[in-house]
Amino acid sequence: MDSVITVIRQCQQRGEAPLSVIDLVERELLTATQAAWLIDRIQRGSSWLVGALPGGAGKTTLMSALLAFVPDGENAVRVSPQAPWPTYGRGWCAVSEEISDHGLPNYLWGADVRGLASVPAQGGRITATIHADTLEQAREQIACQCGAREEGLAAFRLFIPIEVRFADEAGPSANPRHRAVAQRTVRRIYYHEEGAWRTLERAPAPTPELAPIVAFLDDCRATGSSSCESIRQAWLARG
Repeated sequence: MDSVITVIRQCQQRGEAPLSVIDLVERELLTATQAAWLIDRIQRGSSWLVGALPGGAGKTTLMSALLAFVPDGENAVRVSPQAPWPTYGRGWCAVSEEISDHGLPNYLWGADVRGLASVPAQGGRITATIHADTLEQAREQIACQCGAREEGLAAFRLFIPIEVRFADEAGPSANPRHRAVAQRTVRRIYYHEEGAWRTLERAPAPTPELAPIVAFLDDCRATGSSSCESIRQAWLARG
């Protein structure tokens, strides 16, 4: 079994079939050009962090959907506290279900977040989710509370916040993490480049580099290849 597909399945906390990038484009969480831009970055070796404060926003779903585009031969592993961080060098993608102090299995905090953030410097790749709506909230948790400093946050290279519209938008809520979510949207993506964080808006301009990826996604939609497994098989078959 492909280790990437294994990890995608392991991360489905509710036991449902994992949604793919095609599903997320059709549900308007991502635009096709956003998806293509993210896939291109992953092909170039980027790590990524998906954030949203509320539970049920789709953080794990988006993180897992993007895993399908990790290159062939790269081993994905779902990491847990006290993982052997120095062993995850080139050819490894270390996947954390969540950066959180909740103390649950496969959730990382403190020294383990620092360990995770060290993987890209060793030649590996990382991805995780976090309860954060903004880059500043992610920085407070990763750089400050976990002590990974600014370079620990920058190790992810991409921060993808999911904006949500609540079903009870007009009503009060005691805990925003547990309000019912009606709509999920990625309006902007943050990327770290040349020592600074920059932003990509929801409708990035198409480029020659993105055109083949957009065409691939269109072909998947046209042929009904919408599962993570079929998309990954088709992507790797491109050569």
